[in-house]
Amino acid sequence: VRVLKPGGLFACQEACAGNGEPIDLPVPWASRPEQSHLVDPKTLRGLVRDAGLRERAWRDVTADIVAARKAQQAKARASGVSGSSALPPLGMHLVLGDQAVLKMSNSARNTDAGRVVFVQGVFDNPE
Repeated sequence: VRVLKPGGLFACQEACAGNGEPIDLPVPWASRPEQSHLVDPKTLRGLVRDAGLRERAWRDVTADIVAARKAQQAKARASGVSGSSALPPLGMHLVLGDQAVLKMSNSARNTDAGRVVFVQGVFDNPE
């Protein structure tokens, strides 16, 4: 709110705690338990509202992310490419480093098991 001009928009897509089960690590946002601070979607939504932003849109996009990942995997399998050789020249794996494939695999497994969900939100600054 402090840096967003009046009427300005804040858009986010965030990983959130899902069913309360512990997540498999490492994941893209944390390599060790003390680095992961996921909150559930309701808590996150409340934190953003409590900061003074007004909600314009909020939705769970977990199913969309799972479907996109599965379509990408199917495309890679159909082309005969799999594993780390399936990585594009540019992508998050460049940021995630040596453990990129493991981190992305754990993230997918956590999402498939309901331990992690993804939300998108759009908020504005009413001031």
